[in-house]
Amino acid sequence: MSLSQWWEQLEEEALQEEAQDVQARYAGQFVSQRTAGPPLGPSGPAKHQAAAAAGGRVAPVSAPPRGPGPILHRKQPSRPQPDPQGAEVVGFWEDNPGEVVGVASPAPQAPQQQPPPGQPQPAAAPPRMRGRLRARAPVWKAWIVNSLVLSWVLQGFPLIWEHNPPPPFSAGNHASAEKHAAFVDSSIADMLASNTIRKWVGTPHMVCPLGVVEQGEKLRLIWDGRAVNDYLHVPSFRYEDLRAVPNWLRKDDYVFTLNLKSGYITSTFGPTAGNQNAETLVARREIILAKLADLGFNVNLAKSMLGPPQHRFRYLGMLIDTSEGVFIVPDDKRSRVLDSIRGLLKTKRPSARALASVKGQLVSMTWAMGPWARLRTRALGQLIETRRSWESHLRLSEDARDELTWWLDSFDKFNGRRPLWPPVRVTSLIHCDAAGRSADGLGGWGAWTVLDGQLSAARGNWKPADSAMGSTPQELRAILLALQSFDGPAGLAGHAVCVLTDSLNASNVINKGSARADNSHAIACTLHGYCFERAINIRAEWIPREQNQIADHLSKLRDSDDWMVNPTQFKRLNKLWGPFDIDLFASHTNHQLPRYYSRFLTPDTSGVDAFRFAWGRRCWANPPFGIILKVLRHARECKARLCLIVPYWPTRDWWPEVTTDEGSRFCHFVHGVRMLGRASNLFLPGSTGNSLPKGAAELGLRARALLPGSHAADTECQALAAQLAEEAPLSRRPATHSQYGGPWRSFLAWCRRRAPPVPPYAASPQLVALYLQSVLNSATTDGSGPSRVDVAGKAIAFHYSLAGLPNPAAAESCANVRATAARRLQVQRLHREAMSAADLAAVLCNPVSPALWAPSKFALASTPQNQSGQKSD
Repeated sequence: MSLSQWWEQLEEEALQEEAQDVQARYAGQFVSQRTAGPPLGPSGPAKHQAAAAAGGRVAPVSAPPRGPGPILHRKQPSRPQPDPQGAEVVGFWEDNPGEVVGVASPAPQAPQQQPPPGQPQPAAAPPRMRGRLRARAPVWKAWIVNSLVLSWVLQGFPLIWEHNPPPPFSAGNHASAEKHAAFVDSSIADMLASNTIRKWVGTPHMVCPLGVVEQGEKLRLIWDGRAVNDYLHVPSFRYEDLRAVPNWLRKDDYVFTLNLKSGYITSTFGPTAGNQNAETLVARREIILAKLADLGFNVNLAKSMLGPPQHRFRYLGMLIDTSEGVFIVPDDKRSRVLDSIRGLLKTKRPSARALASVKGQLVSMTWAMGPWARLRTRALGQLIETRRSWESHLRLSEDARDELTWWLDSFDKFNGRRPLWPPVRVTSLIHCDAAGRSADGLGGWGAWTVLDGQLSAARGNWKPADSAMGSTPQELRAILLALQSFDGPAGLAGHAVCVLTDSLNASNVINKGSARADNSHAIACTLHGYCFERAINIRAEWIPREQNQIADHLSKLRDSDDWMVNPTQFKRLNKLWGPFDIDLFASHTNHQLPRYYSRFLTPDTSGVDAFRFAWGRRCWANPPFGIILKVLRHARECKARLCLIVPYWPTRDWWPEVTTDEGSRFCHFVHGVRMLGRASNLFLPGSTGNSLPKGAAELGLRARALLPGSHAADTECQALAAQLAEEAPLSRRPATHSQYGGPWRSFLAWCRRRAPPVPPYAASPQLVALYLQSVLNSATTDGSGPSRVDVAGKAIAFHYSLAGLPNPAAAESCANVRATAARRLQVQRLHREAMSAADLAAVLCNPVSPALWAPSKFALASTPQNQSGQKSD
């Protein structure tokens, strides 16, 4: 018998009378009918009238009254409806999704005739669903006191139009219904047999399409009632979901489940049954089964978990383990989604529908996967939004492909890691804020919390890449840096952390994820990855800016000491005197070494305030110039060995600590001196854009590297060093000291006249070359020979050797000056003519006459003839 013949037969039966009675009273009902005609495809109120005008096969019917009435509908009006197919929706509703209930009393069923022996047994008729709960009205009234629930049981769930009833509408079935036509026919026949639906007699006002959802090998029939839902008044309601599970479960609870026709009801011991045994649970299960039967519910025993009570059970699509305290994705769902991902990666241009299916499956696993279900599907969502239709084929973007590959690699790593009972008590409260670029610099971040009863602050400046980001990514990065900064001293691993921020967007991204795969999304992934590895349960709350003043001040605090020596110079000094193992005065943006001490807490600092720690023997110190005296004293107390960067600053209080002889030489504990050069980039800001210290251009010309030794406090070494300095001059003859004393004093005077003055033992080769050039200029003017330049260079080399320092005059630039002097200042040879007999006689006759030896006399002897080359007789 065909389906149409079956419907004709039902019209002649007793149900026809009831259907006509309902039609007469409520003519504005809507109908769902499987149609073979072409789909009209209207959607929304504006298209309903156009569909009716174009189709011409439906007629408007008078609307039902606005107010409670027996026009019944599902409890889920905002999504495609999963039941009545091909017949009138007269009176039914589904509980989570639950039991289908009708308004009419169940009609008596004729006894079924048994087939002759040997004939195959017919399929069992589906149980009659309509009116089951209403038939048990006395039991409900004795058990339930809520009047609203009783009204639904006795009268059904009423539908109320928001303003006006919908216009006539008709649409063809979805392609999935045509694809699975046999399943649709079978499902409609089952619902007709169970009296869940029935054929509508008369002209339908609305014909809504049918569809089929494929869930693995299981098919599910849906009724697309969106055209009706647009006009319904939908009261606010909330489904029970997995949020309630932790509230009525305790660790190691035993559980059984009952299924009511595609709905799940999970039962536990109750609020006071935390330690009851399995036998008690079995006894209570029997009581519950009996009560459900009394109330008219039809328990699906095949889908219920009625075996021995267990700690692990399946509820709303998730496995819940009360022993381990976690949510777990079931194996069948895991296999299905991973197979789908592999299929997408193998397909050059997958359809938008296939991409949406995978994304939906992953998002539905949020309870087991935590925030990764949202964070690692953003690129898929953006790709899906580019579709023209659900059948469009899209090329996988690089980000979408990376997300799919990530799921294949990381699915098992994150599955089952979300706790069933997250920490309730917040153990750490962190205030955080970020400041953007301004006229003072690139901005920065600040945060504070309470550690050991005291306020602890963390802050840092932005790097250029961070400063170029928007406000929300900056706030998220500030939160990440704050977590990393406080994690060390506070030990946040395994704690519940609440971050207070005045950025509403940042708090939403942490709690819900970013809407787009942008910078905020990338930082949120990094942040949640850090929290996952550290087992930190993080949530964010928004607070007004007025309540976040301390963090705001820290984020805008300008650190004038955020600068560093050029890394090129640092590498040279590290090679010469290193390797260094710790940077004593640094920050997150300017540290030269992996280990460093900082002024504030930063993500990877080794400690706050270097003076709280004992320094070792291989330290790099580039402190603010105002605390150099404190640095020197602490180094003596620790017997430390460090490379210290200082400027030439004779008026400062620390200058006598490093020099002696009125600043002409360094103290004995200074083991090496290096001039760092004249380059303008000698000092660099820790984050480009921040200001260098005032006077940095001059400081770069005066900086020195000092190496105080660990023996500085050793009295014997001090005595030996003093003796070495005193006896060094004995290594040369006194005549040598006398020869080079004058040129050395001239060099000292020249160094003092520089702007700024230069310590003589700290002169660079370039500076010595400049001095030799000035000596060459003076020799040219005075008519001196090249020996004057040569002696000046030897005097400098002599005194540097006595101090144990390298000879700066040996540089190529100095050699060039000496070579120039040798060519320019050539020695003039004097050629005298032979004396004539008269001259000789005059000399012999007047041996003591001074006129014979006067210069003018030699000038006179220099006649023009002699100058022309003619010799005298």
